Amino acid sequence: MKRLLAALALSIGLLAPQAPAFGQAVWSVEEFHSDVTVREDGSLEVRERIKADFLTERHGIYRYVPYQGTNDQGKAYRLRVDLVSVQRDGLAEDVSTSKENGNIIWKIGDANRTMDGTHVYDMTYRVENAIGRFDGFDEIYWNVTGTGWDTSLPVVTARVSLPEGVNATQSRCYTGAYGSTAEDCTISENGSVLEFSSIRPNESMTVAVGFPKGVVAAPPLWKRVLWAIIQYGPWFLPLLVFAFAYRYWRKHGDDAPLGTIVTQYEPPTGLTPAETRALLTQSAHAKDLTSTIVDLASRGYLIIEETEKKGLLRATKEYAFVSAKDFRTDASLRAFELRLLAGLFTGVVGEKVELSSLKNTFHTKVQAFTKGVATSLTERGLFVKDPGHVRGVWMGIGGAFVVVGFALVAFAAPLIVSGAILMLFGWFMPKWSPSGLEAARHASGYKEFISKVEKYRAPWMEDQNIFFRALPYAIAFGLGAKWAKAFAHLQMQPPNWYHGANMAAWSTVDFEKNMQSWSSSMMAAAMPSSRSGSGGGGFSGGGFGGGGGGSW
Repeated sequence: MKRLLAALALSIGLLAPQAPAFGQAVWSVEEFHSDVTVREDGSLEVRERIKADFLTERHGIYRYVPYQGTNDQGKAYRLRVDLVSVQRDGLAEDVSTSKENGNIIWKIGDANRTMDGTHVYDMTYRVENAIGRFDGFDEIYWNVTGTGWDTSLPVVTARVSLPEGVNATQSRCYTGAYGSTAEDCTISENGSVLEFSSIRPNESMTVAVGFPKGVVAAPPLWKRVLWAIIQYGPWFLPLLVFAFAYRYWRKHGDDAPLGTIVTQYEPPTGLTPAETRALLTQSAHAKDLTSTIVDLASRGYLIIEETEKKGLLRATKEYAFVSAKDFRTDASLRAFELRLLAGLFTGVVGEKVELSSLKNTFHTKVQAFTKGVATSLTERGLFVKDPGHVRGVWMGIGGAFVVVGFALVAFAAPLIVSGAILMLFGWFMPKWSPSGLEAARHASGYKEFISKVEKYRAPWMEDQNIFFRALPYAIAFGLGAKWAKAFAHLQMQPPNWYHGANMAAWSTVDFEKNMQSWSSSMMAAAMPSSRSGSGGGGFSGGGFGGGGGGSW
């Protein structure tokens, strides 16, 4: 919406490109007159005379006119604007043409020459597709001056010439700032010629002249089609991008369905909790830190310590990790597990790290950890390509489309939509290998078991080892609370890798809540800190034309 509003503002000439600040008094406009001739072929010929008084040395002037944007009825338009000639003091003058933000810009003058004093500029340009077609009449609705000038304007005059023998059916003029309905102007008619003049200086002026239908030819079909292609052609880009992305996804990213899920009572062979969750979701995440730390603790690599700190109103819990095994040369560890342990400890057994001390520093280790989980699965042949790399490529290309879209206002929406399509498809582009698909089926079955543990309760589950063995996976699946509740009726002993403040009243439910507590603290430490800071009606500035100008 902001981009559309910006484009609207540009189309009515509210913004002058590179205009010096008003009030510098480097030049003034002594005369502004516009001759607009409505031709029978439906085009307009616009001849403008600008009498400039350069108060300091200047190269010349520039003039800009919108050629595309959104009109006052909210409809997109695109004009063809062609410069015919530019003269200064009756002689041909140098001019360069460019386009920016929906405006065509004429920069008149020589960069190697400056001048001062009074000079008269006569410029002629042709405009196509600027006739309004309504039921019962056609109309020229022309913004004579625009409001984007870097100096004040004099009394503005304009002449509108209809084809010979054609009289206007209605005529109006509007003055003032954009949106003003004031009509502080005069109109005189002489057959097919209408003269307009503003009453006061420094007011923009817009004129509207209606005339009978049929006297001005409508554009031929081929030209209307060509204009439509030019105007709406950019919207073919999202369609093409969608077609390409869909076809590529079907060939390289579309996974076979998992099919009927069979309940599994053991996790996939050789997969850690973090790998199991990342396999199912095809995405590694910082949330996998919690399940990995619990898994490493249950395997004897660290101890989780919980202490209570008494306050004035209530006690608060604090957590620490204690190194329990020298991991530095342990070949059984995954690379991402080794990175995580190395991010916590130096390798000395008995080393203690307060969880609170990791804030604002530990997040630098997380990216390597999450990337390592995805890399581990890819290296083991469970993904066709690394999911992070695949998504990164698509997100990067899609992001480039969005950035270019914001830079090129005229094509902003089609480019931004195309970028969004690429990023959306990119998220679903990672693909399991055949063995990865089988492992995902198994992982889904194990998740089914944990999620419906009450249904599968059996005598063999009275063995408390199953609770601790499956706990990291339950945490990885986001089912830790449900898993703990299912074992709350058992008189279980706390694990030797967890040292709590009140172990005498230990229960699986309280234990899982404490897990959530330090997990939240861990996640906070894993995230970088951020800072936030603080026809019939009309108006001045409506219609085609407008823009503005300045000196350089």
